[in-house]
Amino acid sequence: MRLFIRFGVIVKSLRSGVLNFNKIYAKLYFWRTKHKQKIDLLEEKEGKLFAYEFKWNPNKKFNFTPSLIKAYPNTEKKIITKENYLDFVT
Repeated sequence: MRLFIRFGVIVKSLRSGVLNFNKIYAKLYFWRTKHKQKIDLLEEKEGKLFAYEFKWNPNKKFNFTPSLIKAYPNTEKKIITKENYLDFVT
C-alpha cells in the first residue's frame, strides 16, 4: 500500500498544533464556493481573518478567489509554500 499525504494537510495539522500548544485561540475554516473556488485555510483570531493557500511549488501562480475578497475585503492573504512553511508553523 502506498501512502500519500498532501502538503496542505500536513501544514494545516502542524499549524493547528502550534496554535493549540501556544494557547492561541483561533477558529479554523475551509472556504469553497458553489463554483468550486476554494481557500485551503481561513483563520479567525483576534477579530481578524487570515486566508492561506498551500502550494508545494513556490512558482505556481495563484489568485485568491474574488468572492472571498468581495465578502471579506480586509482579509490578510498569504500563500504558504515549501520555502516558507516553517515560519507559518513555528
